[in-house]
Amino acid sequence: MTRIATASFVVTLIIITAIKVIYGGGTTFPEPELPRAARTLDAAERVASLPRPVLAIAATRGGRLFFGLHVRGTLSQPLVEWINGEARPYPPLDKRVEGDALRTVSALALDDEGRLWVLDHGEHGLFPARLVAFNLSNGARVHDFALPRSLAPRGSYMAGLAVTGDGRTVVMADASYIARHPALVVYDSQLREARRVLERDASTLSERHTPRVNGRRMEMFGLVSVRPGVDAVAISDDGQWLNWAVPSQQGIARLMLRDLRNKTLTEGQLSRRVDISRGKPFSEGLLALPGGGWAIAAPISQKIVRVDVRGQAETWMAGTLGWPGALTLGHDGQLYWSDKAVDRTAGRLPLQVSQSGPYPVYRIALPTP
Repeated sequence: MTRIATASFVVTLIIITAIKVIYGGGTTFPEPELPRAARTLDAAERVASLPRPVLAIAATRGGRLFFGLHVRGTLSQPLVEWINGEARPYPPLDKRVEGDALRTVSALALDDEGRLWVLDHGEHGLFPARLVAFNLSNGARVHDFALPRSLAPRGSYMAGLAVTGDGRTVVMADASYIARHPALVVYDSQLREARRVLERDASTLSERHTPRVNGRRMEMFGLVSVRPGVDAVAISDDGQWLNWAVPSQQGIARLMLRDLRNKTLTEGQLSRRVDISRGKPFSEGLLALPGGGWAIAAPISQKIVRVDVRGQAETWMAGTLGWPGALTLGHDGQLYWSDKAVDRTAGRLPLQVSQSGPYPVYRIALPTP
């Protein structure tokens, strides 16, 4: 019995050490010194409060607001519309048809054709990830694509979503928390063809840093760091560039969309065409701005900043922001974001997540150039 107990202890120790080596550890992220902010959270409008963290926001031209919620371990609806001060399931329950229900919502996007695109990550690839589009005029599901295992394998986490104005080109980011094989997935919605590119490329891999946010070192159970690969994608205002970000990297990557669509280019050729702008803080979310540059949330510094292609940062907002993210630009010229509360919910039970709420959504007018 003593030998069995000793062997079990050694095996357990080896497993714990392997988890720590693969998923944990790392140095503190080298957060750059960001400029002082002209505005604080007091200047923002709190537009909604929800019982679950808001992971994604879509703000339509007509003023409608849609939220993707963190609902793991609950029976809550992951996609809701904010109407008259309350969250209502979308599509409405009484208008749903078979197949409308979603397991999760990790990202939302709007196109110019009146469609809301929704990314369902499938619980780290335990279930098939799905890309779904709804016609906002009537709530009908007009597109549905289940990603095969070759595109969203087990251990994947489809986290980011960007859609061209015509809705034809869709780019998804696989942050790959578990499998550690981050990549971009490019999908042609007209041909229903997709391919996985830049897997484990230098521009999509995480760097070995662990953030400390609001006093908590983000290493769950002392073993698993919050260190995803590429988790945010955005298409430039002129429609020419795809931009993406890895939270623990210090740069923002971009590649011309025409190169991304070009199936004749090899992985090496694609990688060499990636341009990276340095100077980024530890980031959450990525929003391409009119006129160039990006808006990102900086949870470590508790700021929302604009970064240009030269890496120059301008701080738009500072305050007690929690874990700011889900950045979205409304057609009313307002910047929307939520407190994703990763620092308060990572590694927590569903009941603990509910007890830590409510979780706010804010908006503020963009500063004039």
